[in-house]
Amino acid sequence: MSSYFDTKANEIRALIVAGRTPAHDDVRLWVRTLTLDMATCCEFDRAGPLAFPADLRDACYRAILSHAPDSWPAGTPGWGVDYGRDEDGMRLLANLVERLHDLFHAAAAAGWPGRDNPLSAVHAMDARMEERCAALIAEEPALNLAAAVTL
Repeated sequence: MSSYFDTKANEIRALIVAGRTPAHDDVRLWVRTLTLDMATCCEFDRAGPLAFPADLRDACYRAILSHAPDSWPAGTPGWGVDYGRDEDGMRLLANLVERLHDLFHAAAAAGWPGRDNPLSAVHAMDARMEERCAALIAEEPALNLAAAVTL
């Protein structure tokens, strides 16, 4: 159930235990990926059946704002803080992952169908597309290019 956040936590934990701090650009990319995943989850299908709970959406954004200064809107005072060059910065990111993980467990407990994977809505959308494509191929066999290719 927790593979997304477990993977993120393990990435940070491994860096802390090894005493290594990655280059600032690597940390920024890691944070950017995490925040984009959160935005995808929190903003996708806001009124539909896959909508993330509104109260928890804001809680996710508050956690990001509290723990990841690089995710703040550009120009905000404090934006671009170099929190990734020392152990305290890495612990800040580890705390962010832990907080987001807790919020996703709360969302699952509230009945959100995505459990604790922020990309579950995207995966559901992909599965629906795959089902529809299979149905189209069944209706129109000429669409199956693999069957038309001869070796």
